[in-house]
Amino acid sequence: MDEVQRIKEAYKRRGKRKENRYSYFFSQQRRSEIKKAINDAGMVGLLMNKRILDIGCGHGEVLSYFLEEGVSPRNLHGIDLLSERIEEAQRLYPGVSFTCTNAERLPYADLFFDIITQSTAFTSILDLQMKKRIANEMLRILKNDGIIIWHDYRFNNPFNRDVKGIKKEEIMALFENCNFSFHSMNLNAFIARPLAQFSWKLCEQLERIPFLRTHWLVTIRKSAK
Repeated sequence: MDEVQRIKEAYKRRGKRKENRYSYFFSQQRRSEIKKAINDAGMVGLLMNKRILDIGCGHGEVLSYFLEEGVSPRNLHGIDLLSERIEEAQRLYPGVSFTCTNAERLPYADLFFDIITQSTAFTSILDLQMKKRIANEMLRILKNDGIIIWHDYRFNNPFNRDVKGIKKEEIMALFENCNFSFHSMNLNAFIARPLAQFSWKLCEQLERIPFLRTHWLVTIRKSAK
């Protein structure tokens, strides 16, 4: 089984994510940090005319954040390996451009996007060369003054062999000749999942403890030549 087929099979085994207080809490955390990254990049108030791509878009949740910020659907693009996820995204957000494709060969021109996001897509890829090819494609289609917003696991999940955490050094090796801003986030799910059913406030307080955070939020920029 090649890596693409392995990833498809792994996602099918996971099934559809259950919507509950924890998943909503996780989503709101991610939205808040993405918004902060955009603010730190000086793009707040300028999103209307920005072209944005989400790698591994799933059902379009990350792109929905940008819709709520007033970005035109015609400027939003999402890609995913799974056709059923793309079909659901198209149903939910009919004005957005969704494509079922492999991110190793992105169907976009050089320097096309202002913002590229990826959330928990790279940790599902176990083949290092595949990760490197996707990273190269992301840099190819990113404008010289654009940003990549990376959100993914820092550590392995001992209960899921289909994913592998990505450390800071690997991220920097994937995106050569770039500048990085790292921020750890997301309270460990083994704590947050049961706790979120009762108290978001306590989850937020525990997340302030650095060693309990499981994800990176990274802003990546091309280095000036």
